[in-house]
Amino acid sequence: MAAASSRFCIWGTGICLSLNNLSFLIYKLKFFTIMRKKYLSALLFGALLFASAGTFTSCKDYDDDINNLQDQITANADAIKALQDLVNAGKYVSGVAMEGQTITFTFSDGSTQPITIPAGEKGQTVVVKDGELYIDDEPTGIKVAEELETEAGLVKSENGTWWVLNENGEYTNTNIPVSGVTVSGSEKDGYTFTIYNEKGEAQTVKLPTVASSITSVSLATASATNRTFNIAAQEFKFNRNNSSIKSRSDWKGSKALPNDGDWVLSSTSAFDVRIDPVSADISNVDFYLTNTKNTDLSEVVLKATAENSDEPLTGTNGRAANIGNGLWTLTMPNTVVADATYGDANSGVCKEFNTVETEGYVYALNAGHSCRSLYEFTVKNAQAPALSKVVFTQSGNGSVTTASLADEVIAKTAWTVKVGVPVKVTGDQNSDVYDIYLEVAAEDAKYKVTFDQENHTFTIGQNPDWSTRDVQLPVIVWTIDNDGNIHKTKVTITLNSEFSTNVSYDAVTHDIAVTKDKNVKYIDLQKMKDGFQSQDDLDSWTKNVSFTTTDYVVYSDEQCETQVASSAKLTIETVEKQDINVAALSGAKGASANYVRIKVDNDQADALKLDTKYYVKATYKDASGNILNNIVIPITFTAPTVAEQFAVSTNYQNGTENSIKAFYNNWEANIRNINLVTYFKAYDKYATLSLDNDAVITKFNGVDKKSADLATLTNTDIANGYINLNQSMILNDGTNREAGYGQALKVNVKNTNYTDTEWAYANDADTKYSFTISIFSPIYEGTIAATDGSKNLTVIANSETGSDITKDMVSLTDYADNKYNVVPDVANNGNTVTNGPANSTDIWSAKQIDNVWVDETGDNNYIKEIKLRGVDARDADNVRLGAITLIAQPVPSYTEPTEITVHVKDVWGYVTSQPLNITLTKNTGN
Repeated sequence: MAAASSRFCIWGTGICLSLNNLSFLIYKLKFFTIMRKKYLSALLFGALLFASAGTFTSCKDYDDDINNLQDQITANADAIKALQDLVNAGKYVSGVAMEGQTITFTFSDGSTQPITIPAGEKGQTVVVKDGELYIDDEPTGIKVAEELETEAGLVKSENGTWWVLNENGEYTNTNIPVSGVTVSGSEKDGYTFTIYNEKGEAQTVKLPTVASSITSVSLATASATNRTFNIAAQEFKFNRNNSSIKSRSDWKGSKALPNDGDWVLSSTSAFDVRIDPVSADISNVDFYLTNTKNTDLSEVVLKATAENSDEPLTGTNGRAANIGNGLWTLTMPNTVVADATYGDANSGVCKEFNTVETEGYVYALNAGHSCRSLYEFTVKNAQAPALSKVVFTQSGNGSVTTASLADEVIAKTAWTVKVGVPVKVTGDQNSDVYDIYLEVAAEDAKYKVTFDQENHTFTIGQNPDWSTRDVQLPVIVWTIDNDGNIHKTKVTITLNSEFSTNVSYDAVTHDIAVTKDKNVKYIDLQKMKDGFQSQDDLDSWTKNVSFTTTDYVVYSDEQCETQVASSAKLTIETVEKQDINVAALSGAKGASANYVRIKVDNDQADALKLDTKYYVKATYKDASGNILNNIVIPITFTAPTVAEQFAVSTNYQNGTENSIKAFYNNWEANIRNINLVTYFKAYDKYATLSLDNDAVITKFNGVDKKSADLATLTNTDIANGYINLNQSMILNDGTNREAGYGQALKVNVKNTNYTDTEWAYANDADTKYSFTISIFSPIYEGTIAATDGSKNLTVIANSETGSDITKDMVSLTDYADNKYNVVPDVANNGNTVTNGPANSTDIWSAKQIDNVWVDETGDNNYIKEIKLRGVDARDADNVRLGAITLIAQPVPSYTEPTEITVHVKDVWGYVTSQPLNITLTKNTGN
């Protein structure tokens, strides 16, 4: 046996490992039960003792085992990530199941995520269902107090075993050991997936359920008055009314019938509720009525149905939207209770119902034992309404109700049945209907009628022969109500002769921001043709269709019930090819029908709006006006929003794309205004501009000022709009600046329509844009300094002629590093020049500079006099440059500098005043 300093064997186990893989051993041992801990500790301690000796004998090479273990660790990490990604995506767990080495999570959207447990590891699911603890999908008989609230949840692991919450609010040890890979939890609390990493550390993923995610339950409207839960109980006796069905085995409905003497509980109550978060799909969450003693009303479970209307909620019991707005309706499905459970006035459920009504107990709606509403619901015993009519309903085709439960023929003028669309059969008092099943006579099999007995629907699969116009089909409706009465109702309906194409067109969009010759959308009819049930049907359609009688109507709802008041922008036709100039089909030319063409004229006023989904319904007919079929095309017309049409040129941007830094640029006319169009490379020239009157920008004389106070607009369109600072608000700092100078002035832009078209925006946010503009003078923002960039100059003391500061000694540099002479550089031509703000002689070549004056601002009085001198050109060879002449006082010492301030007034009237340091010195030139 070979010696190896890097390997060791655990005595009595046959396992040899390298020191580097000790962590893997610890990981693997983690999955042994707690009862073996002392033995394992001894093994590990012995292993470490051997390791300290430095030399071991190798019994067997376990590298393959170690590699397999590493693969398991990787798989575990992948499992954790997969689950965490699903949780992060907002999915909720609706079920957990274990089979073999696979734990499968089912999510509320129907998707599943299997997690495979590596070979050799033990998996375990620990779930509370219906108040009982289930281990690996098997009931344990251990009861759990679902109604109690605790931060730790209904189930927890402690000291290697599972503990559950009992009715006293205390945890009880089940003595069931915890495995290495576990899923624990409940619908109320959500689930926890636990797995161990290579260090033996527990890693968990919290998996919320829909119920555990609900944060509030409330009535949909605060004014809702419906807070009473009506419940009726009816004793069932099969064929109580002695119908033609004598044996239970002859009943063909999908539901198992109650035993005679059982009671059927029903309710006509419906509660419109609002759920938070609004995104939660609660269609599979059970709702209970729970009192303040944490007791549920026996045998009562309510189910949620999403509201199904395109209209907003308008009243106490109004209907609104669909999944995603948080609005649902809660109703109670019929429930069968055994006679012994129901009892009578002195026992069982019957007594309970009587007591809660008599005592006036109040209840809360309880979502999956996870979240409750206010305690505001009462219970009332009610008389069950009696079934008396049958109702047929077909999506997109309305409904019809029989006059009674007797046989009836529905007139063609009242209602016809479409082919290929399920017809739902219910009772007029559906809470009194226990079950329904449907039949047609054998001779009517040619219409290929199919049934969904569980959902009480039938579907006509075959059109009647086109030559046979009015085909009547008797449908036999068998109903059994809650007390066991059986009714047979033969309802004769007329089959609609329309062809069933069973096709749904995908929603499309069309951008109307194009030239007129391209403002068209084509819809391919091949999809419709492919939807015909047979080639014969398509051939018949091709032969009989007349485009002269075909209708094209624009609706605002998917059901095509509400027609748009006016759609003049659209010209809708059927054409042979994609060509805006090709003539529309007319008459009987079905073989040439290949596209629906929707031409758009942006200049036509109508009721259509942008970013609104419309439904174009093309109803094809024969020459007599009989409907052959129809297709519905969902379409949304789009265009750039007002904000999307504006773009500030990059070099004008002041840090952000909608912020402008503007400098005055009209020095010829000496005008303080800014032409806004200068700063945009793209814009809506039809939009209206206004200065913002909401946000406070600054204060002037202690008063809040907004953009509309600080500036004015000349013209309100971008092409001709000028912004001017309000010159009645001048700062009291000697600069002549307005209070709005340099402020981020907000300009609001609005156009209710796209440019100059008749297309109005549907969303107010799309009609708006805003930008800020800050206005500056390039001269005022400049810097006055010596030409070396410093603020220091030297002047000779006690000179009678003084010291000249010339243009090569000092200048003003603007924001773009342009140099401007502040020293006079133009002849004064005999005009008087004074050094002061009142000087009116322009001796500066820069058009942006109006005047310059200089004074001593140091407090030591070292400068005797300061003069300005224009250029003196006596002849070409004898030119004396302009200068700022400083005559200094005679001083005995030169150690302390003084200060002068150069004031520059620009052509727009702003004055910038900046100091320079002056050092007195001896005349070293003599």
